[in-house]
Amino acid sequence: TNRAHHQQRGSSVASGATLQLSVSATNRRGAAVSNPPLTWSSSAPSVASVSQTGAVTGAVAGTSTITA
Repeated sequence: TNRAHHQQRGSSVASGATLQLSVSATNRRGAAVSNPPLTWSSSAPSVASVSQTGAVTGAVAGTSTITA
């Protein structure tokens, strides 16, 4: 089992702007995992979309939770 650790919390991004998110991952022994397989998603893609590389693009005012 691997664990992912999100590096940013409570960030905001303006409409049309992009914010790059990143994570670090460790295995159950605490050793770093290089290039872990991640699937990024947005709880409200109409507010903010996220690419599979973690680039978040703002669309309209609102709240969206980005998960990996």
